[in-house]
Amino acid sequence: MNKYINIERILEYYDVPQLFIGRDKIGTRYLCLLFDDSDTYNYISIAISLEKLSLFISGKLDLRELYIHPEFENEYYKVSYNDNIFLLEQFPTKALSEDMLPEQGYFYSDEQEDVSIIQEAIEHNHPVIHLGFVDAINSHSISVNTLAVLTTQYQAMVSNCFKKIDGTKNDNDFKLNVFSYSAASFNVHMYAESNLDLFGSSRIDKTLKTLDNLLKSSTEEELRKAIEPLKGHTISSYKNFIKELIQNKISVKYKWVSSISEAQVLKNKVSIPVLEKMYEILIESSELEREIKVYEGYMVGSYLDSGKWTLKTIDGDEVKGITNMPKLLSGVVLAETKYKITCEEIIEQNNISSKEKSILYLLEIDEIE
Repeated sequence: MNKYINIERILEYYDVPQLFIGRDKIGTRYLCLLFDDSDTYNYISIAISLEKLSLFISGKLDLRELYIHPEFENEYYKVSYNDNIFLLEQFPTKALSEDMLPEQGYFYSDEQEDVSIIQEAIEHNHPVIHLGFVDAINSHSISVNTLAVLTTQYQAMVSNCFKKIDGTKNDNDFKLNVFSYSAASFNVHMYAESNLDLFGSSRIDKTLKTLDNLLKSSTEEELRKAIEPLKGHTISSYKNFIKELIQNKISVKYKWVSSISEAQVLKNKVSIPVLEKMYEILIESSELEREIKVYEGYMVGSYLDSGKWTLKTIDGDEVKGITNMPKLLSGVVLAETKYKITCEEIIEQNNISSKEKSILYLLEIDEIE
């Protein structure tokens, strides 16, 4: 019976994957090393546990030693690539010849990691983000509920920041898609909807750099300076993301490539003590979470009993909302008098679908000429 594997993570790439982690349908992982590319791509492979794999990726194990002394003694596999399929077969030998073994002294490093994520960006033609969650014992696992909350909050942070500094409500460039997971902490591999342009850059680059600046602020002064121009939903979602990390005793690390023309991998790791310090500052600056909107136009709907209202802006758009102070609507003249209204926009999230809904709360209304 034929057995197939899929690439879970490319570790080294040069024209084609030279070294990668494969995974079969029952979850067994294989380390696959290219040894023959004359007619097709053939890899020598060993089954590997998550523990050993994590030690290798963290640079603590020599690749050659892994192949000379596999965890399942004398058990080797051949992986052949044909028609976009990786076929896994038992390799009929109990010892590898010297020409099939890797050179001694190959320890995996961050430099190879950078090559891997750049290659992912090239393959997907989108910016790629690796978001890693690290608990106290670096267990390489995370609860489903916590993962769902953290990735949803990270997406909210990216989307709110994008809309604040570069995009519009109808943009999709900020949307993130998960395409893989990996060990060495628990890493979520995502790509953004924003395409790489002809020059290998993307619209989301500015957003990711802005968020990086937030998470790299090392002093209170730096952080306050970074959050001031982003006040509103971006800071609110940023605060929620940090709060969830602290409550679950999880530190965060990330790296991303948003421009393959520069081939620059930006990365950072934020420890729990640093997250706690950031959170204290955010609590003291709660006014920065408020998203204030100002509109001008004509009121076309005003209901004192429910507090609901509708404004037609001077651009012809309709804006609807509610007020907790219905007396603000008393005496409003519909369709004839021009008004300037000040609102606070609140985003509510559906706990089941995770969809967001924005509600405008009227704070002030003034008649203008």
